[in-house]
Amino acid sequence: MVISDTESQPDILLRLIEIHRALGAPSDAHATMRSVNFMAYELAALLQSQPPENVLREFNRFFFEQKNFRLSPVYNSLESLLDRREGCAILVALLYLHLAGSCGLKMNLIHWPLHTVIRWESSPGKFAYIDLEKNGELMKPEDTLALVCKHKKEMLPLKTQEAVAQYLAYLALHFRNLQEYENLHTVLGLILDIEPENTRYMAERAILRRDLGLVKEALQDLKRYFAFTNSDSTAPEILAVYNELKAMAPALS
Repeated sequence: MVISDTESQPDILLRLIEIHRALGAPSDAHATMRSVNFMAYELAALLQSQPPENVLREFNRFFFEQKNFRLSPVYNSLESLLDRREGCAILVALLYLHLAGSCGLKMNLIHWPLHTVIRWESSPGKFAYIDLEKNGELMKPEDTLALVCKHKKEMLPLKTQEAVAQYLAYLALHFRNLQEYENLHTVLGLILDIEPENTRYMAERAILRRDLGLVKEALQDLKRYFAFTNSDSTAPEILAVYNELKAMAPALS
């Protein structure tokens, strides 16, 4: 097994707990951590006696058969995932990564937009790709090669913080589609905590804040936006919102 480096998976669980707590999900963080940590303990004990060639098979048997985790198109919280054993692909993938990292397996989510493929460094410098839609089966070399040739950028590994940002982007899309604007506002704030110079989400939050009646905060967002963006290349609708906000709060402009 390849041991994870320090910028690997140990903080994924804490980040997920923080996200769902910020969204107001009723949760007992200590109970959640105990539940996941106990699974990690069980898994470590199981894998300790396994030869390297059996590690992935036994890990997948534990995750998909013994614990019965599965992918679902329906969004749910971390606590619901642990209770029902099903959740959206990226949330299941992040739990899979956390458990793998706790046992010393070096795995990363990749840019692949479906969030169902995991890169595994099975030995130093040797990589394989795991398909979560097939209960953790290794992708065939020819399928991997075809994907790498066709989607090279999408096959690049994500660091933990980037993977968390991908999950937040998924949540933003989910709440945007449901028009749950308070939750969307929370998620956009969490994204900007990670990516403070992301002008796309900065502009979106400014417009959302305008719609929520948060004029001062919306104007602050657009001032930050123009600190990173040339007004000549700004979309007309964003300029219109900026001028509208300045007119609504002239003392703040």
